[in-house]
Amino acid sequence: MYDTIIIIPYRARENHLKYFLDHTVPLLKKHIPNGKVVVIEQDWNNKLFNRGCLLNIGVKEYENKTNYFILHDVDTIPEEKCIEQLYTNNSFDVIRTWVTHNISLGGICKFTHDCILEVNGLPNYIWGWGIEDRALYYRCVIMNKKISPNYSNTFNFKKLPHPHNGNNTHPDNYNGKNSISNNENNIFESNNYEKQIKHIMSSGLNNLKYKIVDRRQFNDYVEFIKVSI
Repeated sequence: MYDTIIIIPYRARENHLKYFLDHTVPLLKKHIPNGKVVVIEQDWNNKLFNRGCLLNIGVKEYENKTNYFILHDVDTIPEEKCIEQLYTNNSFDVIRTWVTHNISLGGICKFTHDCILEVNGLPNYIWGWGIEDRALYYRCVIMNKKISPNYSNTFNFKKLPHPHNGNNTHPDNYNGKNSISNNENNIFESNNYEKQIKHIMSSGLNNLKYKIVDRRQFNDYVEFIKVSI
């Protein structure tokens, strides 16, 4: 049984991954010795990246094998003090270590094992940039999970540069009143708990489909899993 599994959703960010492996993994190993970094890499069968689905795969592969999951973008590098204080903090169902805004559970967030399973992970239907972090926040609020304050400005984080991901977005995500973004907002604001739970259980860990293309140990703390989704 691991204490913490750190899941990295990944594709075509070689320089970012190398920096993370060189600079962050040694600190993780120091402060979470009974932990593991799991890099979930999406193949190129789909043009658009699906961050939510990749994170779900990491959770599914280590279900009942860890106490905590940290969902962690590869381009966000924490200082050691942050790892020491927040990555080992067990005071909440969800710890918002670094998020882009207050209704997001993207970036870097720590979940108890039971919390991420009970909210059914993230939706699998969001392809391309955005929304999945907000959908996960809504799921946790709807299911009354204890969410920490936003610690994004409490510690220093290094953001590795890359082009904006807006061109890697499905047209259904934001365009029009029937967009996925509007639908997530409307369900959250409906206050219809039965409808909300039905929506949460319609897509996530419970109906995840994927194929492992390659699986290998990089070292004693890091595993790579390449998947087709």
